[in-house]
Amino acid sequence: MGEGSTTYSHAWLNRRERCAHRIRDYCPDARILYCVRHPLRQIESAWIMAMWALDNGHIQGTELHRSGKLDIRGDFNDDVRNNDGLVGTANYWQTLQCYRNEFSEDQIKIVFLEQLKANPDRTLAECCQFLGIAPDASFDDPDEARNTSASKGLATTFGRIVRSIPGYQALAAGAPSFLKTLVRPLIKDSFTEKPDWTPAVKETVISRLEEDTNRFLNYAGRPHDYWILDA
Repeated sequence: MGEGSTTYSHAWLNRRERCAHRIRDYCPDARILYCVRHPLRQIESAWIMAMWALDNGHIQGTELHRSGKLDIRGDFNDDVRNNDGLVGTANYWQTLQCYRNEFSEDQIKIVFLEQLKANPDRTLAECCQFLGIAPDASFDDPDEARNTSASKGLATTFGRIVRSIPGYQALAAGAPSFLKTLVRPLIKDSFTEKPDWTPAVKETVISRLEEDTNRFLNYAGRPHDYWILDA
């Protein structure tokens, strides 16, 4: 049995602390895979996912939405300034401590996304060994990227009008794949470029990340220049 979610490491509403504690209560023998990436790329990806989730109604009504702590309005740099959770989630050392407080060291394995991309077969085999799964287990298309930012998109003006038509969701769900591909550019604008940082916001974020990132990399046995934060 397994379960995976990026929300288990979210800083909003003390979610990472609460998740670590609840996982321990439910399954004290759990093994935790913590997948990380360049902190700035993490913030960019989290912002895009939040934009997409809001646009598609996946956050409305949730605890986070009701709390008022989520203030995503569409301007990347303003949103980073106004949402501590975006930066906090990229403080990997703080997140790791939440899980180290609940689980032993041998129950936690750190996986670097860069490592997974560079050598998926080896990395997956190591994860299998850690989880007690046969290391020669087969995976469908391990090189294929899934759930990428490029696959997301925000509704166009036309898309919002179409989505308001009664029965649209059922009709869209039953449409053939070729038709979905054909009309998608009319319905959604894809994220084709990563968000653009202003120098001031980037400098502020790096100052909030630097010490945490260095401690995390040191713990994980990586050099401090493994991620270049001003890149």
